[in-house]
Amino acid sequence: MTMGCFKGEIKLKFNKWISVLATTVLATSLTITPVAKAENTKTIADESIYDLLVDRYFNGTDKNDLNVNAQDPSQFAGGDFNGILQKLSLIKDMGFTIVSLGPVFATEKYDGTLTTSYSEFEPHFGTAEEFTNLVTTLKQKNMRVMIDFPLTNVSENHEWTQDPEKVDWIVGTSNGLVRWDLKNQEVQQALINAIVEF
Repeated sequence: MTMGCFKGEIKLKFNKWISVLATTVLATSLTITPVAKAENTKTIADESIYDLLVDRYFNGTDKNDLNVNAQDPSQFAGGDFNGILQKLSLIKDMGFTIVSLGPVFATEKYDGTLTTSYSEFEPHFGTAEEFTNLVTTLKQKNMRVMIDFPLTNVSENHEWTQDPEKVDWIVGTSNGLVRWDLKNQEVQQALINAIVEF
C-alpha cells in the first residue's frame, strides 16, 4: 500500500465517521422532545419571614413622632416606614425574603390592635408615599411584604362603628374591642373592599 493510498483511506474513514456522527446528532435532535423549563414557583414554605412591629423597629424620622415615649412600653416609641427602609439591607443580608410589618392602619395602640380605620395609615408610622417607597424598595431587592389585616377585634372607635347603619355589623364588644359579624354578607363585602382598596 502506498502512502497516497493510505492517506486516501484515512480521509475516507474520517469522512464516514463525520457523516455517521452528523446523522446521529440529527436523528437524536429530531427524536428528543423539547423540554420547557418549568416555572420556578415558590410557596410560603420556601420563604424566610422577618416579623416586626413598625413602631418597635427603628425611628427613621422625627417628623411623625407625635406624642411618642420610647421609655413607656405601652406608648408609641417612634418606629416608622423610613426606619425600616434605612435598615432593610440588614434584613436582606440575614437572608430574609419577606418582611411582615404587622398592622399599618390607623390605630390607638402602637401594635395596631386597636384599628380605627382600614383606609388610613397610622400617622406615627409615616405617609402613604413612604409606605409605597418601602414596598417599591423591597421589590427591587427581590423581597416581599406582608401586612396584618385585623378582620375583627378593632377599636370601638373604628370609623364603621360610628355609622348607625352598621350597628348590626357588630357581633360583640369587650375591653374596648369590637368584633365584626363575619357571617354578615355586608361585613364580608366591606372587608373585601377594604383589602382591595388598600
